[in-house]
Amino acid sequence: MTLAAQSTGVTTGDLKGLVRDSGGKAISAAKVTLTDDATAFTRTVTVDGDGAFAFRLLTPGSYTLTVEAPGFSTKRISAVSVRLASTQDVRVDLQALEASATVEVVGQTSVVDPTRTQVSNTIDTNAITNLPINRRDFTSFSLTTPLVAQDNSPTSSGGGAAAGSKLSFLGQNPRVNNIMVDGLDNND
Repeated sequence: MTLAAQSTGVTTGDLKGLVRDSGGKAISAAKVTLTDDATAFTRTVTVDGDGAFAFRLLTPGSYTLTVEAPGFSTKRISAVSVRLASTQDVRVDLQALEASATVEVVGQTSVVDPTRTQVSNTIDTNAITNLPINRRDFTSFSLTTPLVAQDNSPTSSGGGAAAGSKLSFLGQNPRVNNIMVDGLDNND
């Protein structure tokens, strides 16, 4: 029996969250603004009656999230990381306004995505720019991921099997790999 597989290109990620007061109650009049740190492009949404918000189809990268609501202090969260093909959850707790103030939180959110069951890794632009890879081969970056090794089986140029990615994931045969670059199928 032969199984046919179709790869789909996923080039975006999502960000969703909840806005609550210090007692845990939903704030339904909040305005949430998301700014791309690289391009300064902004998107703004208003939370629903449950205090929930969502930004869909975001380019992977670093973002700044700003939440404003009447009667509450403004909260700004920097370095919110949106990853390829994942949904980042953020909970924002606002403090009741006693004096005019802006709270700025600097740091990254958790890189663990509890909604995904697969083992994967995204090699971001920062790693591509700063890693000392000198082979000019995109598959070299895969070797920086745990449980990935270079396969040394014969290639078609040496009279052996057809060429593959030459990468072994968890000890698996390289011929079963699915290599995608920027969301597009890049297999032989």
